[in-house]
Amino acid sequence: MERDTSRHGGNKGWAHWSRRRLMVTTASAFVVLAASGMSAAGASSRSHLTSHATKLTKVTVTLALDPPKMIFMGFWVAQQEGFFARNGLDVTLMPEQGGVQAARAVAAGDAYFEAGGTDAIAAAYAQAHNLEAIWSYGGDDLSLVADKSIASVAALKGKTMGAGDATGPAFELSEIALRNAHVNTKDVKIAVLNGRPALVGAMAAGAIQASVFHVDDGYTLLSKDHNVHIIASMAKVAPQYWYGAVGIPVSYGQKHRSTVVAFLTSMIEAQRWMYTHRTQTIDLSVKYTGETPAVVAKSYDYLTANKLWTTGVGMTDSQVSYTLNQYKDNGIIPTVPKATDIFNQTFVKAALAKVGG
Repeated sequence: MERDTSRHGGNKGWAHWSRRRLMVTTASAFVVLAASGMSAAGASSRSHLTSHATKLTKVTVTLALDPPKMIFMGFWVAQQEGFFARNGLDVTLMPEQGGVQAARAVAAGDAYFEAGGTDAIAAAYAQAHNLEAIWSYGGDDLSLVADKSIASVAALKGKTMGAGDATGPAFELSEIALRNAHVNTKDVKIAVLNGRPALVGAMAAGAIQASVFHVDDGYTLLSKDHNVHIIASMAKVAPQYWYGAVGIPVSYGQKHRSTVVAFLTSMIEAQRWMYTHRTQTIDLSVKYTGETPAVVAKSYDYLTANKLWTTGVGMTDSQVSYTLNQYKDNGIIPTVPKATDIFNQTFVKAALAKVGG
């Protein structure tokens, strides 16, 4: 896919663009954990329901999506419904406007979790082998929306697609979709625009002909613009794609294992709760996403029907291997590591031992 030269100062070739993207990881959402006030020994002996006398570990969670998409609602549910507190964590959620701001928040902390596109974990691992995936918070909820003059992915040849960032699952899945449709990625131009309003405006003006949207974004767009339609569900385009993950520095996991397990325990409990508490989850989602109740209800039904909020490990070695091979083809990583090297299941398995499953 060719960059929009009007925005980026000239096309230097697909190979250069791919190499440059190896260094771009700020499209992911970052979660900063500033752990304090609880010893590892105290945490490991703590039961899953924390007494009021127990001092909670203060945790600041910074996400690079503001407002959040519904696929990320588990973080807000875990906070608002008390799952973090019951597992010994005092959590403050701080959504940011984008990846740059989130990266700055990470730099300001002494420990961090990263929750977002798996390309960031893969790129960081390729550079220093110091970041590992520990869980997948959700599955692929993305769809490719195009104006009605575009009947299929194959018809995107010679057209312009919009992207919210020059990396991340939406970008990577667009490449996979084009290759699967036998469209040379050089024959499609990509215009990098900031957020849904810019993407929707560009589609309405005819500046772009298609873009990838999260489920709630997509339903909002379809409800307002009857000249667009969905031409591909990305989960069907690449069912083995490892969409999103939580990653941590290897050294952080070694030093703060109990906090990592408590965090994942809280998230799994919260996301299981979401499946059985439709009304409460919809109410919270309306509040935090800013979408209409109708869009949120429809998105909730889509996410639950497809089991996209993870309640277990959330990914398999085969998914990880498939996706890493795609990243090598796209120039994100120079070589393909073993799935077990980049995905450490020990933390989530410890969390599942607490909650069952």
